[in-house]
Amino acid sequence: MPDYITIITPIEASNTERCRQYLRDNAEPQIGMQCKPQFRFDLIPNLHFASFVILDAAADFGPNLVFEATFDGLKSRLPF
Repeated sequence: MPDYITIITPIEASNTERCRQYLRDNAEPQIGMQCKPQFRFDLIPNLHFASFVILDAAADFGPNLVFEATFDGLKSRLPF
């Protein structure tokens, strides 16, 4: 049975574009779906899917960074 995790954290509105560019440069997989050195998702056992999303500010809330991941098996097997 898969397990899921979602982490949501606010970011400063003035840092939204800088955060977006950082994720493009450092978290997006390289050609061939290889992980970049700063985000070694390939070292996480049972990781099935992971993504970062920046939710832009809206009337009721400021911008947020969202990380979500799906694991095959138990999260308790993670090394952290």
